[in-house]
Amino acid sequence: MEFDIFLTLLEQSPGLVGAIVIVLAFIKYIQKRDGLMQTLTDSCNQVQKESNQVMRETKEQLGRNAEVLSEVFHTIKYMNEQNG
Repeated sequence: MEFDIFLTLLEQSPGLVGAIVIVLAFIKYIQKRDGLMQTLTDSCNQVQKESNQVMRETKEQLGRNAEVLSEVFHTIKYMNEQNG
């Protein structure tokens, strides 16, 4: 009986079929877009995570470089003091 009502409605309003098709296509588009947005979000999060790791490693390396330079300057100062 419900199906008969649906068919009667379609016969009386053929534009309804077009509207239903448009709504279904729009829903499909939204689902696809949401999937793409999730993929993009996941990719951005991964890039940010990797960037943060590189920044930490760079900071650590800069700290080690600063220690080496400090030792070099102390050695140069010591050698200058010894050579008078």
